[in-house]
Amino acid sequence: MSNFPWFGFQQVYDRVNKAFRTTAVVEVAVDQTTDGVTNRTVSAISQTTGENVVKLDVGTALAGKFGIDQTTPGTTNGVQVNAALPAGNNNIGDVDVLTLPAKNVEGVALASAARTATVSSADIANDNGRGLHVILDATLDPAAASVVLTIEGKDPASGKYYTLLTSADVNSVSTNVYRIGADLTASPNLIVKDFVPKTFRITVTHADADSFTYSVGYALV
Repeated sequence: MSNFPWFGFQQVYDRVNKAFRTTAVVEVAVDQTTDGVTNRTVSAISQTTGENVVKLDVGTALAGKFGIDQTTPGTTNGVQVNAALPAGNNNIGDVDVLTLPAKNVEGVALASAARTATVSSADIANDNGRGLHVILDATLDPAAASVVLTIEGKDPASGKYYTLLTSADVNSVSTNVYRIGADLTASPNLIVKDFVPKTFRITVTHADADSFTYSVGYALV
């Protein structure tokens, strides 16, 4: 014992005592607020001395389980994506894209044909159009026939049809355009200042049995 320096015992004692004091209580923290390499380091810091007892850098080292508090408001809860996401199926959270149908819709209510009796189109659905154009194109009238075009809305409760617009007599080869819209200026037999209902149809009423060739198209705008 006399040949072993006293200061050697003192150093061993000090290191053991320090280890017990500094590792008794530790605090594990991950810096999530500062950009840079500090976000990539996990440290165990003694609450007694403030010394960095354990430091885990990025790599394959694991130390228990770490989590981010998602319940308390504050900047420490934020997760920042610095790099742009590449094209593909990458989503962050719940991402929904709502695609609305095209607002302008065109269609054929009655194809061109020679007719001798009253006819109605099938029901036409209006998804989000606020205005309506209906075109009656008469191309052949060998016997001076006469027709009247009617635009009719459909009652969703009873299924019955009600009149929105009634044209004047069409009794010659001609192209006739009828309009419905809330922003229009009304004109008898041609323009109605009103909204277009969800469901409507177009009827062409014949005055007699004479043949009349025509088509009816429409445009929802």
